[in-house]
Amino acid sequence: MSEMFYGRINIGGELPEDKVPEFLKAIQEDTGITYGTLDRIPKEEETLLIEDSEARNGMFNNLETWCQDNGLSYIRISSACDVYSAETVWWVPGMKEPMEVFNTQDQEPYIRKSDLEDILSFLDKVKDPKNASLLINDEKKWAMEVIEGNDDPIAFIRKRIDEICPNPPYLTSFGVKRCPV
Repeated sequence: MSEMFYGRINIGGELPEDKVPEFLKAIQEDTGITYGTLDRIPKEEETLLIEDSEARNGMFNNLETWCQDNGLSYIRISSACDVYSAETVWWVPGMKEPMEVFNTQDQEPYIRKSDLEDILSFLDKVKDPKNASLLINDEKKWAMEVIEGNDDPIAFIRKRIDEICPNPPYLTSFGVKRCPV
């Protein structure tokens, strides 16, 4: 079952002129809003801004997929509701999957306790070389960086936090690319 709550999406990149009707249809499918033309969609810092206080699960599933399929970058922010955490999700051309970061209701990113426990557990294992056999997957790579002196524990923690909770990218301006005749 889906909940209806606030979501917003900023979209950047170049939209081919012949794709405008499909793009407007993708917006309408998710929001129920018929803009008719791109000029009627609000802009924020040169990106398109679409807001919906009744977005299904705070998302724009059709529009997000359409943007990925057509090379338009986006950042979506959703409020928290019931069992859903507030989140920021983004995708830019070249990414295989969108990146998702959980937020507070004020849109401040947070790191889940389980992610912090992974960091602390790793550091406990690394401080005693006898525990090397307990390390798995990426932990072995991180351990070598710390043990070989390429990274101190504080730098490791900062690096790991940046991996868990990166900053969203800067979106390029939204524009329409004229199709050759």
